[in-house]
Amino acid sequence: MIKKLFATSAFSLFSFTALAETDTILFSKPGGLDDRLLTIIEESLGTNFGNRITVENCAAAAQYLSNTDKPTVSLWGPAFQFSENGSSNPCALPDEQFIGFFAAAPFHICYKEGNKQAANINYLRTGDVTIGAWSNKYALTPLTSLIATLNPNAKVIPYKSSKNYRPALQAGEIDYTVPTSVKDGEKCLATLGETSVDNLPTVSSMIDHPFSILTYSYTIVGANVDNPDTFVSSVHASEEWINRKDQTYTSFLSDLSRAEQLDWQTSINENIAEKIAEIN
Repeated sequence: MIKKLFATSAFSLFSFTALAETDTILFSKPGGLDDRLLTIIEESLGTNFGNRITVENCAAAAQYLSNTDKPTVSLWGPAFQFSENGSSNPCALPDEQFIGFFAAAPFHICYKEGNKQAANINYLRTGDVTIGAWSNKYALTPLTSLIATLNPNAKVIPYKSSKNYRPALQAGEIDYTVPTSVKDGEKCLATLGETSVDNLPTVSSMIDHPFSILTYSYTIVGANVDNPDTFVSSVHASEEWINRKDQTYTSFLSDLSRAEQLDWQTSINENIAEKIAEIN
């Protein structure tokens, strides 16, 4: 399916006047977060937006980027670049197609509202606590390593999704959860973001650990892009990004150069692969 959007703004036209017409790729379900974030990129391009290409999965998107001769970008993420035990990853792209980190939502350590014991940071750091977390290996492995340093007495319990660990929190089966968004009946004690969120202390200010900053993050990748070093900052400067309705995802590592961001992504993936190898 190919469709063309025509939304523009005066700021977008100013920001991208020097760009060639740029296509985008979507490989996730329409209407989801990926779709909404990609729409912001498309609208920020103004008249320099070409077509949206829809493909089945990240492997198909990677193949498309490898073969196209047109300027084309797609949302991506560090997990798509990850390879375990040197195994082949059909979604992994060459470094030159990395454009930059686009948006991220940090994980937070949260508790049931009204749980006075769990509201105490000392209990989180020293108590015999249980922490519910997403069972995805790429996310669970660094979190488990981090928690072991934050509190050696803590036990991380994997759940299939937040639909499973949130009811467990409310039922008192666990003391904490580690979500990226906070729901009614939840309060948070600390954030795994690079900076404080809603005055929450950062875990990186408590301990020195390679995974003290953990986010669900999106990068932008592409081929034949005219201005890869400034593409992300141009989107962030657009009215479409500034006025977006959902503020959960914010810019991430924007103070780092493109090369430094790529190094950060590579380092995180190497550290996760090392921890998984230790477990196995």
